[in-house]
Order: sequence, then C-alpha cells, then structure tokens
Amino acid sequence: MKTVNTLLLGLVFLCALAHVIVRHETRSRYTELRAVDAQRNNLIEERGRIQLELGTWASHDRIEYIARYDLGLQPGTEARLIILQP
Repeated sequence: MKTVNTLLLGLVFLCALAHVIVRHETRSRYTELRAVDAQRNNLIEERGRIQLELGTWASHDRIEYIARYDLGLQPGTEARLIILQP
C-alpha cells in the first residue's frame, strides 16, 4: 500500500511539473505572438505610407511639373512630330 501511495504521489508531482512547464511554454508563445503581431501591424502601416508616397511621387501633375520646369520639356506640336515608318 505504501508503494502505491508513493507511486501515486510521484505521478501527481510529475503531472504538476508538466502543468507548470506547459503553462510557462504557453505564456512564452503568447508573448512571442504579441511581438510578431505588433511587428505585422507596423509593417502594414509602413506599407500604407509607402503606397501613399508612391502615389504622390507618380502623380501626373507632379511628373508634368518636373518635365516642364525642371527638365525644360515642352509638349509636342505637329511641326515637331516625326512619324517613323516600319
């Protein structure tokens, strides 16, 4: 009877130890998940900012302004138009 009690006490101890280990592992994984989730949110925000900046840089008005005033380009006229034959 004493060996059965000792065996049961050992099993209870091992179950309690396993429970503590699993809880610790779960908390560690949850902390890691929160960190990765925060990183994902930051990347989503950065992507939005980059798309907005790209839209600004590639807008037709900005490109036309740079072509006219920075590069000195002018719209083509029929007199300056050259048609190439294949």
